[in-house]
Amino acid sequence: MRSTQVFVFGLTAATLLAAGCSNSSEAIKLPVQPTAVETAIAPTTTPPPPSTAPPTTTTASTTPTTPAAPTIAPPTTLDTETQIRAALEKANAVFRSCAEIPESCPLDTYARPNSPSDLWIRRFVSERIPTPYRVKPGAGSYVLQITGVVVKGRIATVESCIEDSRVVVDVQDPTNPNDDIIINDELLTRYESATLKLVKGEWWLYTAAELSVVHGVAICDG
Repeated sequence: MRSTQVFVFGLTAATLLAAGCSNSSEAIKLPVQPTAVETAIAPTTTPPPPSTAPPTTTTASTTPTTPAAPTIAPPTTLDTETQIRAALEKANAVFRSCAEIPESCPLDTYARPNSPSDLWIRRFVSERIPTPYRVKPGAGSYVLQITGVVVKGRIATVESCIEDSRVVVDVQDPTNPNDDIIINDELLTRYESATLKLVKGEWWLYTAAELSVVHGVAICDG
């Protein structure tokens, strides 16, 4: 029984949408434009150190004093580049989950609403769901290496190298993962560029584009 049911850089990896399905790995083909990595990085609160002051005592004729409230250190925040990297990595993880189970894709968490990347993921999911093609969970690997971050005000440009050997399958019986037909398991190395925008204190993916691709070879550094 066939299923009628599939993301920063490194977000171009799942474009097998047509019933024929080509031999290229999942890849985002987007115009260069800035979508929604919607999780702000929560600041952490550093608890105050235990008091080292000696206990106070009172005499019968002295009114006890109310202890002073503990002092809480101001929250710490991650530096800008770390926030941008985390935002892109999260968008990338959202994309990959949507390629595996498009029916459960958290669309609003991928990119900035109404951005080119947001429109792309919605189109990708709507086209993938009716087909039997899915990225098989746990089969193959996907490695995102961010190689450069340039920030100009509220806009960041991020370049990355991605090694993608995820397996795309034609699902025969959704209840039996052992009868899936492998459509594509080729290793691809892609160089990509993404644009992120800072909106209300949060960095969101806006656009992503593939710069180049190498077939069959893992060439990312590190």
